[in-house]
Amino acid sequence: MEIISESNKKRDLDEKFNDYEMAGVQEYWIVNPFQQTIEVFTLENGSYVLFGKWGTGEIAHSKLLSGFQVDVNSVFD
Repeated sequence: MEIISESNKKRDLDEKFNDYEMAGVQEYWIVNPFQQTIEVFTLENGSYVLFGKWGTGEIAHSKLLSGFQVDVNSVFD
């Protein structure tokens, strides 16, 4: 899970994304406090594919970990 910071936005969204993808991390969550969203990417055939994007009032969930979910509002309150 990566929380985007203003000072490292490019590194968080580009470099780390590519590093984790190349390392074979099966699921990657990006928490964006500026947009108040959570994006979940899953590794398919060696590349990340967006599994889902959730905003306020929604529940983000994992494809990899059955039953794991996060209330987006609770993250940003």
